[in-house]
Amino acid sequence: MQSEAIAFLQNQQWPGNVRELENSVRQALLLARPFAIGLDHVQQVMAANRCPMGGEQQTHAAYITGLLARAKNGEIDNAYSHMIAGLEPEIFKQAIQLAQGIRPKAARWLGVTRLKMREKLIELGLHHARDERHT
Repeated sequence: MQSEAIAFLQNQQWPGNVRELENSVRQALLLARPFAIGLDHVQQVMAANRCPMGGEQQTHAAYITGLLARAKNGEIDNAYSHMIAGLEPEIFKQAIQLAQGIRPKAARWLGVTRLKMREKLIELGLHHARDERHT
């Protein structure tokens, strides 16, 4: 990871705890592959995770439109990967919340296997050891 990226992350507020930081670094790593994580990767992830728009949450449609515009302008490559990296954590987080932590129910709603659900929750930093009974 480049020093500018590290400094940028150190200057951010992490109200969601260390899992939020870990998730952001993982997303930046996906964007950077096979190169080192740079400041631009970290800023893209932070912008995608925040998605504020005039005090309101940006709609998914607006988020997608923005990413496609950036791809059209040559600012990013592989807009699809950026979209998935930006939206997937929220999709799984909301499914788990709506299912009141019952992973099999959330997995069924999302149309994924229980194993895939568990893998994604771990990958996205949303897995909690005490919830093993819901695996």
